[in-house]
Amino acid sequence: NQGLPDYAGAYLCRALGKNSMVKKLELGSNKLGIQTCKELGAVLTSNAVVEYVCLECNPLVEGDVSGTSSVTGRNNGGDGENNDNLSGIQALAEMLSMNKTLRHLSLWQCMIGADGGKIIADVIESSNDAVVMLKSGYNAWEDSTIRRIDAKTSANREIRRVKREAKARQREHEELLRLEEQRLKEEKARLEANEIWLEEQTKERAENRRKEMEEEQKAAKIEKERAEEEERKRAEDAALKRKKRKKTKKKGGKRKKKI
Repeated sequence: NQGLPDYAGAYLCRALGKNSMVKKLELGSNKLGIQTCKELGAVLTSNAVVEYVCLECNPLVEGDVSGTSSVTGRNNGGDGENNDNLSGIQALAEMLSMNKTLRHLSLWQCMIGADGGKIIADVIESSNDAVVMLKSGYNAWEDSTIRRIDAKTSANREIRRVKREAKARQREHEELLRLEEQRLKEEKARLEANEIWLEEQTKERAENRRKEMEEEQKAAKIEKERAEEEERKRAEDAALKRKKRKKTKKKGGKRKKKI
């Protein structure tokens, strides 16, 4: 609501040719007319960023009706005395037939008239699946025109709802797949960790058993050596006893001879 004249709006729209950020245009309550509509139509034909345009309370069928824009110097297709005042509306309609990004368009109280309304309705009805809200009050449009636009924008909303739900289901499905993949990875990691733990436990038990066997062998060896030593001592003791007995017998025999 800055009271911008038509040529200023045309310059502003022309600058959108390099836009990659702005999604919303609030141009309501100015003095924008045919030049702005033509420049905006030309820019938004290939724009994939802008989703919301408000042109309400602008005299869109007033201004320069020549075929050449004072902003760009190019011919914008003036097509006859009776239709020149709708050339800006025609430019917007051509844009709507190709633009796939614009969702909201407000043409409320723009003095477009019944013929301009039919131009917009024809293209919305036949060629546009993107616009879901088009404000058109106070333009002297016929009720049939308004109903046609409302029916198509309502259908577009339903299409977008179905697409959103499909995308939501797809995202949910992808999320479930991601979670399942993550679960499988975690399960695999857990199983691998368990296998490593079991392998380590097996090695540890084997090592403990080996040590136990070594200890048992050492103990058996010591016991064997002890038993052998005891046997050796018993044998030595027995031999010593036999030797003593022999000596005792010899002494006893000598004593008998002397008597």
